[in-house]
Amino acid sequence: MTHCRLISLNDAPVLAGLLQVNRDFLAPFEPVRGDDYFTETGQRAAITAALAEYAQGRSLPFVIETEDAGPVGRITLNGIVRGPFLSCSVGYWVSQAAGGRGVATAALRQQIAGQRTEGHAPHPVTASDKQPGRASRTDKGEPVGRERPRAHPVVAPGAPVDIL
Repeated sequence: MTHCRLISLNDAPVLAGLLQVNRDFLAPFEPVRGDDYFTETGQRAAITAALAEYAQGRSLPFVIETEDAGPVGRITLNGIVRGPFLSCSVGYWVSQAAGGRGVATAALRQQIAGQRTEGHAPHPVTASDKQPGRASRTDKGEPVGRERPRAHPVVAPGAPVDIL
């Protein structure tokens, strides 16, 4: 069973370990990051920043856990815009060992269900091209690897949509 919980600074050592073990696996899907990001200190900094955004109501940063393996990744609802057009973007990663078992799908469903209990009816938006890419650029502004595809909603014409 998969569940999500709010991230804490106590997660830094475990997440750093997961990121180190899965660095090559995650590389095609992640921006280029310095070596420090993959350390406990780097994860403490990332978690501190995520919790600051959470305190401002702009993000919901969670750790993804499974009963058999404990923490296996992260999922974050970012850039939350509240009001009648509730919207946000979703970022997530799961370890290679947890991949292919529906862990990320279950985590996203849990987040959507959580929003529904708050009176919202979010509609997931997915990228039509799920090929891996990197969003970063070199010092000269040139793309590193392939760029991430943009997400476009897949919605029936005229259908009401809340974008999650």
